[in-house]
Amino acid sequence: LEAYIADKFNVDESLDARGVEASRARPSTAPPSTSRPPRERGASIDGDDRPPGTPTVTVQLSPRFPGGGPDDEPLDPPAYEDDEDETHSQPPERVSERQRVELLFQSKALSSNSTIIQSLVSQYSQAACSPAPPSKSEPSPESGRFLVNIEDGEHDDPGSMQRSVASPVWSCVHSFTFKVVPVASAKDSQQVSNSGACEVATGLDSLVRSLGKAPEALRDLEADAAGDAQQLNNLVKLVVAAHQITAYARKNLGMLDGLPDDNEFQSTALTAKMLRQLSDPLAVATLSIPKWCTAIPSACPALVPFLTRRALYQTVSLGVSRALHHLTQRLTQQAAFNTEQSRRLENEVQLSAIPRQKVRISRDRLVESALKVMEQYGATAPLLEVEYIGEVGTGSGPTLEFYAQIADAMKSSTPRMFREVTLEDLLFPHPYKQTPAHVSAMFRLLGQTVAKCMLDGRLIDLHLHPLFWGGVLGHTVTEIDLADVDPMLHKSLCSLRKLSAQDLEATCLDFRLPGDSAVELVPDGANVSVTVDNLELYIKLVFSFVMVDGVKAQIDAFSKAFQRLLDLSVCKPWSLRELPTLVLGASPRDSEFWTIEHLASYIRAQHGYSAHSPRFNDLLHCLAKYTPEKRRKFLQFCTGSPTLPINGFAGLRPPLTVVKKEPPPAPLSPDSFLPSVMTCANYLKLPEYSSADHLERQIDTAICEGQSAFHLS
Repeated sequence: LEAYIADKFNVDESLDARGVEASRARPSTAPPSTSRPPRERGASIDGDDRPPGTPTVTVQLSPRFPGGGPDDEPLDPPAYEDDEDETHSQPPERVSERQRVELLFQSKALSSNSTIIQSLVSQYSQAACSPAPPSKSEPSPESGRFLVNIEDGEHDDPGSMQRSVASPVWSCVHSFTFKVVPVASAKDSQQVSNSGACEVATGLDSLVRSLGKAPEALRDLEADAAGDAQQLNNLVKLVVAAHQITAYARKNLGMLDGLPDDNEFQSTALTAKMLRQLSDPLAVATLSIPKWCTAIPSACPALVPFLTRRALYQTVSLGVSRALHHLTQRLTQQAAFNTEQSRRLENEVQLSAIPRQKVRISRDRLVESALKVMEQYGATAPLLEVEYIGEVGTGSGPTLEFYAQIADAMKSSTPRMFREVTLEDLLFPHPYKQTPAHVSAMFRLLGQTVAKCMLDGRLIDLHLHPLFWGGVLGHTVTEIDLADVDPMLHKSLCSLRKLSAQDLEATCLDFRLPGDSAVELVPDGANVSVTVDNLELYIKLVFSFVMVDGVKAQIDAFSKAFQRLLDLSVCKPWSLRELPTLVLGASPRDSEFWTIEHLASYIRAQHGYSAHSPRFNDLLHCLAKYTPEKRRKFLQFCTGSPTLPINGFAGLRPPLTVVKKEPPPAPLSPDSFLPSVMTCANYLKLPEYSSADHLERQIDTAICEGQSAFHLS
């Protein structure tokens, strides 16, 4: 709405994109009701005392859903309430400094990051808490806790929802005023930057700094929380401090006994309340999830379980169409064991599909095609689907394989993008004195690909290091963090401190990077020997180059490309250890999802096989014995992606289904045929082999030889 007004009145301001999205997210707009008597200039409307001639925007809200969400089709611009005076059509006087539009409701300025609905709910929520009783002639304001305000225990009263929808948010015509104000200075609207990644601090310094950042995420709640804001800040600071100190003691001090687990920090009451908010279709459709739902997990992720934060992320960060799509999926999954509820959802919930963009690429020029595709479509909202030239496969299978092949190309890129050896094979940028252009281009591709996968809900086989994400988000790094990136280098640097002056001189070290003599840490570093006097400087320079200076260009390239599609604020509700799993899913190294119990619970047997069929059970035992490398091949063969969702086979949509492949005509036997798959449906067609050994051999052949092609079977 602010963007529309600024354009209408020719205000010289480059508004934030979120303001545009907010204006598109309202359910409907209409001119003011004709039944209202005409007002004179300066008259009061809805209790708003405006100066004479103040431009006014009137918005009328109705409780209805957009079919597929405002992402799919634009809404009409708001109607202006024009007087006879020409003040309304004349643009405000231009001044030399940059300006912006500021909206007001009842003489109170509204936040640019809020939707119209959020602002109204906030105002009426505060009015409900006011000691002054509401006028009998006006509708009584609801609590504002929900847009459709269903308190606990009221779900059985069909009239309760009807009364809540008739709250002042929906039953009145609301008038907003606006004025042109100077643009705030940069220091008043600081955004996430990478400047923190260039700092080197001790572990304790980093801990102390992190404790001071917690209340920043709660500033937007201060106006809504009124007198409780300080209490809320103090409580969150205490929980954050306890959690951070626990993590510090576990990592840096080696303390394991007596420390609370992460699960002990979670609040079940807060989680239940948040899930109720996220299950309100009207709040989801109007982008009016209360501010505390995003502020508290951003300030202290440990308070809320991972899966709840993922539902929050799907609701508030991906647009209305995807939010309603994920809400429908969650409701359908909850109703899976209730036939009546499932049938009602099928009849009542009808949403238009998320827009899709199909592209065709060549396997022979994969990287070049990926660069062009992401440059053209990487920053757009439609769901990206990939097809290969000369192949018949389409849908999620080829798309997931495309991302898997891009991941493999990045891991083997020359010059290389990532360090050759890291702890647990995590991916951390290889440091360069001057970053090659090809490496910068590949990190831009990486940023676009990761953002697109997060938006579309795809998995990609890139286990990015938590410290890489820390650099993207501007976190400080400490010397002990080097042990997580290069344990051998960290151990070697620490051992130098234990050497005597004579032994240190005998090492013949100079001021060049260990392992890469072409990188000089100081001018003419090849001729500067490391001594007891300059040892600490040497260690600091090695650490700074490996962890900060040598990777800054790569991190900046990733960050800028990522922010073309998603804002970095979407990463706030996650810890650095959790962020990689959003992209990767469950690692094939995690044996938790490859037990007989898990496999039997979430792999279906249908159309010729049952849960008790000998060959189906042989398949489960075969999978349970697989090494991580074979797991990757099996998953890529069946689904297109070499990794599982976060909750293993339980997260596959649709679930992995095993059916009997029709037997061939005589004299051929099933033993002569390999299994085949439909990757888009996660559908494995398995012949009824004569023995478990033959089944294992044929599956091994299929997953090794049947990759990188989509043809009819």
